Amino acid sequence: MKNFLKIMEKEKQLEELNTEEANRIFNKNKEWGEIWLGGIFLPTYYQHQYNIVFIGLQPSENLLKKPHLKFLGNFNISSCDKKFQNQLVEFGFGGSYVTDIVKLQRDSKARPNREDIEFFLSFLKRELEIIKPQIIVSLGVTETYDILKNYKKELNITKLAKVYHPAYVCQYNKFKEWDKQFKKIYEIVSNNSVIEKK
Repeated sequence: MKNFLKIMEKEKQLEELNTEEANRIFNKNKEWGEIWLGGIFLPTYYQHQYNIVFIGLQPSENLLKKPHLKFLGNFNISSCDKKFQNQLVEFGFGGSYVTDIVKLQRDSKARPNREDIEFFLSFLKRELEIIKPQIIVSLGVTETYDILKNYKKELNITKLAKVYHPAYVCQYNKFKEWDKQFKKIYEIVSNNSVIEKK
């Protein structure tokens, strides 16, 4: 019962955080006030895990240019995202929290700059404070990983690992390498009792 209450409290805090941040970012604009900017537990129908969090750089879609997506969050919108969810399930990470460093795209062709990153950093920090994961996994082995590494202290990250981003895997057919990366993550978390071995 105590665990259930803790889980409910975490989820309530995540909802409150999202509302606060959406109001801050959109200046209480009613049209966008209910947009979900934070992360999501994937697959959504799995029991939620709080010991591991996967973090990408930014959403794969610009929600401001596609308002019909605003209530769907930043996930479940491409075949690569679906393959990523299958990967989570296969390696025992189903129900893990997945989020981004930068919550909105400025421009689909532009990479986030320092100002973008720092604007959303407090949001990410609060997500991690609520979830209290034992390990963070970067979705991306270069830029995203480097950003998380550089802000390790501010985000209070103690364990940081990395895997290829789903889009990179699909584009360059890196599925075998992806499996190896996920196996390595599984070994790390299993050895540290972050998840139960199956």
